[in-house]
Amino acid sequence: MPGLDRRVLWAIRENMLQRGQNLDIRGCDQTAGRLAGHYSATAPQYEHLWAPVLEPFNLRLLAQLPLRGARRVLDVGAGVGTLLPHIRARASKAQVVGIDRSMGMIALAPRDLQRAVADVSQLPTAAELFDVAILAFMLFHVPDPLGALVEVRRVLVPRGCIGITTWGRAQAFLPDDMWTDELDSHGAPPDATPSSRGMMDSPEKLADLLNGAGFRVESIQREPFEQTHSVDELVALKSSLGPTARRLARLDEQTRGDCLARMRQRLVALSRDALTDRDEVIFAIAAKKQA
Repeated sequence: MPGLDRRVLWAIRENMLQRGQNLDIRGCDQTAGRLAGHYSATAPQYEHLWAPVLEPFNLRLLAQLPLRGARRVLDVGAGVGTLLPHIRARASKAQVVGIDRSMGMIALAPRDLQRAVADVSQLPTAAELFDVAILAFMLFHVPDPLGALVEVRRVLVPRGCIGITTWGRAQAFLPDDMWTDELDSHGAPPDATPSSRGMMDSPEKLADLLNGAGFRVESIQREPFEQTHSVDELVALKSSLGPTARRLARLDEQTRGDCLARMRQRLVALSRDALTDRDEVIFAIAAKKQA
């Protein structure tokens, strides 16, 4: 992580030597590794198709965080680094560090900011270095979200702050059912990548996780999400990212083309309302409890 101040750089190296880790840490969980590989392979599509959709919600999260007086800020699961310039603008005196488990994603982050490949389950730093940690739409990807929150708490200073955005309970979306139907009928194997969304898909569940990890919840709220897609946008999104894309990728080229053609035929018959994805975003701000 070039450019880190001496204390942070020393702490990262010392902690990693104690744990027997290399700087380019990826962790050992195979499921997380497969997911990181998927995101690496699709990072340009994510940057173009999905990061702009999430950005407005994450900016509203930043507005609620105590960034102005922060000295060090950690963006955990920074992805392609969309938030890093916004964090730097709001925390002008802070050292801003972005980490992600996917090398392909973090490689697209702004090069003038500190960034590294790292796993939230084993953060490559000593304790009590960061004033604020941001987990934007990433915690549901972690197999052990409670353990991840405990690890984030470890690297926060006393009374340090964590900010989270995540998805609420999944809502019915007809195109998703149609994708599942067509993928099944074309013989696509099920997606083996688990999601922890169900462990945090309500304010109460997320608050329980934060409390269990040693945080004091300061605010938690819900906000509706609504995104209307064109047929082309939806096909591009679903064939590039997420479980649908992973299932499509396991079909041979001819079968994949047939599946996509059939899906396009079905989607063009839908109304604008049916092509509107409605969901829920949960925002949480919490402070590190004193031991």
